[in-house]
Amino acid sequence: MATIKITQLPTSSLSANTSNTVFVVVDTNTGITSKVTETQIADNLYANNILNVGGRPQLIPNVVAQFASTDPLWLDVTNQNFHANGSSDFVAVSNVSETGFENYIDMGINNSNYHDETYSSMKATDGYLYTSGINTNTYSGNLVIGTATSNAKIILIAGGTTSNNIVVKVDSNQINILRDVIVTGNVSTSGYFTFSDSTQQSTAASPIDFSQASFTKANTAINNAASASFYANTGIVNASVAGTNANTAINNAASASFYANTANSWIQSNYLANTNNVILAGNLNINGYSKPTKGIVFTPKIMVGSQTAYTLDQSLDSIVKLLMSDTLTITHSNFITGKVTELWVTNTSSSSQSFIHGCSEINSTSNNTTFVIPSTSTIHAKYISFDTTLANTFVSITHA
Repeated sequence: MATIKITQLPTSSLSANTSNTVFVVVDTNTGITSKVTETQIADNLYANNILNVGGRPQLIPNVVAQFASTDPLWLDVTNQNFHANGSSDFVAVSNVSETGFENYIDMGINNSNYHDETYSSMKATDGYLYTSGINTNTYSGNLVIGTATSNAKIILIAGGTTSNNIVVKVDSNQINILRDVIVTGNVSTSGYFTFSDSTQQSTAASPIDFSQASFTKANTAINNAASASFYANTGIVNASVAGTNANTAINNAASASFYANTANSWIQSNYLANTNNVILAGNLNINGYSKPTKGIVFTPKIMVGSQTAYTLDQSLDSIVKLLMSDTLTITHSNFITGKVTELWVTNTSSSSQSFIHGCSEINSTSNNTTFVIPSTSTIHAKYISFDTTLANTFVSITHA
């Protein structure tokens, strides 16, 4: 057998097919020299030391894999799936995850043709971060995002990466929302609403003072202690001088029936001469004609600032003034049979905007669910409910 030094062996590169690369090995226990392929070694290979990529010293304890380098720009650990239907994910699982499909947190991005109805909230090329816990009523599967550093903030950005794209700032004392807030559900508070002029409003206070609401306490105020609302075909009847000539019958809140044929003189002596407000806790039913000396007085509701959505509450609203500079959507609640409510809507923008009135096409004079309001102009939308459903609520839209 020829003798040759290892240093005299030719140099070669490893084959891309690991089964084609053969190593000579010696089993020290048996003294047998044999050959193995690179595939055989890789199939039974366990790394007992940390995976250290980049050649930097390990400084952080309990590290299984370290990727480290020095670069003036950035350092990447890239995970890229080239199949258009797939995604690329980084997943961490808890000790009780048996299959990897439960008790995990997943951060990833979908590829260009991704579509899965199970994850329909995540569209193609969307990035995501979510967690899946035990499907029980226990405190499990929560996603906790925050900062443990005192005085630090959680910053949310949208639409870009500059300081102008910051939309929310959260610290240990407050949540600062820097954009408009649109709420489709309920807003619940155990404290106060504080306005820019430092005034406060509590919905639990008594009496209830709603700013810009349909209840006002002015010289001709309705003292609504017992929910006294006067509805007479077109809204709130504010009987400031209570000049009611009842030819047939006046039903007051105490359910007493006054008939004009027998008690008209009493009404004239006690009501027509009365210059104070008349407040009823019940309904006012008129079979004849009402002749108020000052006409019907409504309490308008004026919304401050441009609106993109408004819920028309027939139990509270009569006349409402709205400003808009973008699409405005109207929804309806608390229908009252025979109730008429009116909206005056002004488009303050320099371009035409869409007004979605909330009724069906056939129930509108526009014969469409949307009416386009020209720039810097006003429309008048008048609603009437023939019963307590949206299906029998109609709208008439007038524009010069």
